[in-house]
Amino acid sequence: MDTAKLTTAACISYAANASLGLGVATKVVDTSGARWLHHALYISTLGLTGLVVWNGVGPLVLSARSAIARKPRGVIAGREAGASLPPVRPQGAGNKRKNKGKLASWVLLPAFVPLGLLSAVDARSPLHPIVALTAAPFYVVAGVIAGVAGAKKRKEKRTAPAAARKRRG
Repeated sequence: MDTAKLTTAACISYAANASLGLGVATKVVDTSGARWLHHALYISTLGLTGLVVWNGVGPLVLSARSAIARKPRGVIAGREAGASLPPVRPQGAGNKRKNKGKLASWVLLPAFVPLGLLSAVDARSPLHPIVALTAAPFYVVAGVIAGVAGAKKRKEKRTAPAAARKRRG
């Protein structure tokens, strides 16, 4: 999955949800007939954020788990077992461009705290918008990172055919 596109989708979902919440709070928008819309956007935001975080952090967690599981016990040829194993590198560790796109995953990880707390805060209390907006900086920074990573990827796609033609010709 492309982390930059997922991050952009999560940021758009959060922005739409916050905009709808602001519209309802200021009585510009009336969702009395469609209260489910705010809930659907919240679930969409939570799901997309989860996908972004899992896309970047998940391979690291899985590679660490597999390294722990494959670690042999005892002594092998006079050395400690851990010394004979190669270092564990997370998936995509050698690809800097890929890692910059995955940085958005780490930036969005703390956004789960306010998103999780929202279900415990009464929607009509003045605390609800404050808790909801504490996630905004994480989405803004992740969106900027995703935009930069996506722009670099698009530029590389445009220049790749030209570079291939120069090598051939």
